[in-house]
Amino acid sequence: MTCPICFFRDSYQRSLKVKTFGIDRFESKLDHYKKLYVDELKKLKSLNECNCYNIYSNKSLCLWVDEFLSDVHLHIDLIEATFNEINLSYIKFISENQRVAINSLYDFLEKSLLIDRTVDSSELVKAMFRARRKGRFDPKDIKEFYHVPFSKRHLVGSQRFSIPGLPLLYLGSSALTVEKELEANSNSDLEYSIFLPSYSHFYNSRIFSLNNSINSLLENNLPGLMDASVNLPYSGDDNYSYKPRFKQEVQANILLQICSFPTEYKKSFIPEYIIPQMLTVALQEKGFDGLSFPSTKCFENLKDNHRFSSHHLNFVLFTEYSSTNDCDSKLLDKFYTFTLDKKDSVSKKEVLDAIEKVRKLNRNSDINNTDFVMPLVRAKFQIEYLENSSIDGVKYFDTATGQTELNLYLDMANEMYNKVNARLNGNREKRDATL
Repeated sequence: MTCPICFFRDSYQRSLKVKTFGIDRFESKLDHYKKLYVDELKKLKSLNECNCYNIYSNKSLCLWVDEFLSDVHLHIDLIEATFNEINLSYIKFISENQRVAINSLYDFLEKSLLIDRTVDSSELVKAMFRARRKGRFDPKDIKEFYHVPFSKRHLVGSQRFSIPGLPLLYLGSSALTVEKELEANSNSDLEYSIFLPSYSHFYNSRIFSLNNSINSLLENNLPGLMDASVNLPYSGDDNYSYKPRFKQEVQANILLQICSFPTEYKKSFIPEYIIPQMLTVALQEKGFDGLSFPSTKCFENLKDNHRFSSHHLNFVLFTEYSSTNDCDSKLLDKFYTFTLDKKDSVSKKEVLDAIEKVRKLNRNSDINNTDFVMPLVRAKFQIEYLENSSIDGVKYFDTATGQTELNLYLDMANEMYNKVNARLNGNREKRDATL
């Protein structure tokens, strides 16, 4: 038996998409995937009839999921129409031209109101990782980890959300993510850095959200809320009810699944990249600052991670061309940056103590230190969410990858302490000068 919690997992959707492998034309793959998606939806059962019930057995949660399931069955026509509209943009690309196809995709985004889906700016204020394969460059120079220089745009190839010849900044939510995206054989093949967005610069940014919000809600947020007896109604007059958002959430999920379609072959033309690349162009043309999306890489070797861990997310930030500079210096100035100084053995406790040191210092402050404290709080949560996980039987933070993260987090915490302390001392000097 399969319930909605099973169905909306990325892994389950990937298994459906892989079933289309062997079909020659991508447009035919999309049609077959639509059929599989809809057929599976029609067969979904209640949570209490699924193996998921062994984990998620809260009565209120079961009733909520039942109402959600009822809406799913009532909106099969909408779901099929959504597939058809998104797939039409690909048809227009191969049968007409790119401009017509992009306009078609953007029209869908506007009509469905998906164009309004953005990442909450506070969610951006966290350590974002970037890595490069070791080579003849200075690993202490953050510009060596920045976007491809404008003078070398010929090196920018075609990737899922990468337009050939268009330098953009790509970041991952963990060291593990960037390793998988680079398909590195080992941690020792790479040099690492952190780009930490400054909240004071990013609070009004428009980052399009292409994330699996249904799975996050069903499997991550609702169980905890329901166990805590928080009232989150599915339907009704309450402003927090989910039913008014149902259509948009399902349409957003379909867009995500199509944009994350796994590649069967990588040749000179990769059809699976066309729709996500057109989405990237459309968002850039409409004034967005970037987009967030889950990695399509396989994370099955990471075991027992907490369901709240956001270890698998990617961010792409759009750059502003300069005729005089070789990079977008204005964008770079919006980050605090760190490179991996050295790889010492670092314990979780050492990092968490360094984070708490900053938080304690901030409690004695009467000035706004959000830029410096918020990312450390998020780093603390990420460490706690991954501390019981393992890779190939080794505890995550005992692996080279986990140690890389801890080293960078420690450098970040120490630097944030220096900044908060300097601000406190500066504020005291100002007060003393007025006495």
